[in-house]
Amino acid sequence: MKTQILCLLMTNFLISCSVQQKEEEPLIRDITYNTYDESSKTFDLTPLIDTTKFEIIPLESHSKAIVGTISDVYIRGNKIIIVDNNSNLAYAFNRQGKFLNKLGSIGEGPKDYHPNFINAILVEEDRIGFFNFYTQKISYYDFDNKFIKTYDNFPVPALNIYPIDGQYVCMSEFVKNEIGCNHMYIINKNETKSYFPFEDKPINRGWGVDKQGVIANNKLYFHLISKDTIFQYDKKTGVRPIYNIKLKGRTVPDEIKNGNGREALMYKIKNNAVLGMKSIDVLNNILFINFGTNHIVYDMATNKQIGLFDRCSIKDWDDFSYLSANTPHGYFRDGYFIFHSSADEWCTYKEYKSTTFSAYKNDFHKQLWEKTQQMTEEDNPIVILVKAQTKS
Repeated sequence: MKTQILCLLMTNFLISCSVQQKEEEPLIRDITYNTYDESSKTFDLTPLIDTTKFEIIPLESHSKAIVGTISDVYIRGNKIIIVDNNSNLAYAFNRQGKFLNKLGSIGEGPKDYHPNFINAILVEEDRIGFFNFYTQKISYYDFDNKFIKTYDNFPVPALNIYPIDGQYVCMSEFVKNEIGCNHMYIINKNETKSYFPFEDKPINRGWGVDKQGVIANNKLYFHLISKDTIFQYDKKTGVRPIYNIKLKGRTVPDEIKNGNGREALMYKIKNNAVLGMKSIDVLNNILFINFGTNHIVYDMATNKQIGLFDRCSIKDWDDFSYLSANTPHGYFRDGYFIFHSSADEWCTYKEYKSTTFSAYKNDFHKQLWEKTQQMTEEDNPIVILVKAQTKS
C-alpha cells in the first residue's frame, strides 16, 4: 500500500512538473505579411463595438484649454482626460465636453512641474503623473488637480512609463557602442530589472523596443523595432516574445534595417518597401498590426489571421470610414473605441457632407452633422467614444 501511494505521489509530481514546464515555455508564432499582396480591403469594426452606444463630444473651447493635438484620451467615470504630448499638458473635461480644469501645476516649486522637461505622462485609475527627466521625479495630482505627492529619484530616464499591477514598466533611451536604442526596465518598489536588448540572443537585437505600448487584458504588449517581434509582459509570466512578423516581398534587407536608421528609411522610400511595424493595438483577443498603409488583423484566441486591410470602416454607420490605416487617431481603451481629429479635419468633413449628404441615414450621422455645423478651425477637437463589445 505504501508503495502504491509513493508511486501515485511521484506520478502526480512528474505530471505537475511537466505542466509547469509547458506553461513556462515561451511560444512564438509566426505571422506572415506578403507586401505584394494586393487583396487588402476594408475591415468592418461593427462586430467589435456597440454602434448604438456612442458619444460625440465637442471639447469646449476655453482660454485655459487650447488643445492642439490630442495624443491620448482616457475615460475616468464622468470625466475624460485629454493628453497633449506635444505641449506636455493634460486637461479634464466632463462627458458632455465641458472644460473642468487643467491638470498639473506648472512652475518651479516642490508641487509643480515644468513642461519643457516632461518625458512621460502617466494616467492611472485615480491620478495623473508628470515625469520630469531632468529631476528624475514624478509629480502626482488627482483629476480635480489637487497635488498628491512626488515620486523622487525615479531610477531611469524613461521615455514612456506604464503602471501595471503595482509596477512601472519603462521604455528608456539606452546607449551602447555609440548606437542609441530604447531599453526596457521593470521597477517594482526598490528593485529595477533591465530586459532589452539581450546581446546574446539575435532575435532581441535591433534598434530597441518601441517606446509606445498598449495595455490590454491586464498585460502590456509592445514590439521590438526592426525585428518585428511582438512581446507581452505581465507580472505572472514576465517578459516573453509571442509573435514574430515575417515580411515577404518589398522589404528592407536585414543588413540595412538593423544598421543605420537614415539609410533604412531612404531605402524604404526609394524602393517603395515596407520597413516594419508602426504600431499595434489590442481589443480582447484581437490584435491589430499597423504597417502604415495596411493592417493585419489577427485573432489571438484561435491563432488565425482574419485578414489584411487598408482601412477601417463601420458598416452600421453606412460604411463610415473617416479612419484609415495610416491615421493614428483610433484605438481601444477603457472599454471604448476612441477616435478624434482636429477641428480643421472635422470642418473638412462638414464641408464634404454639405455637398453629398442629403438625408440623415442614422442617428450617428445626424448627431455628428449637428455638432459640426457651428465648428470653426480654431475650436477644440471632437472626441468620439463608442462602447466596445466585451467579447471578440
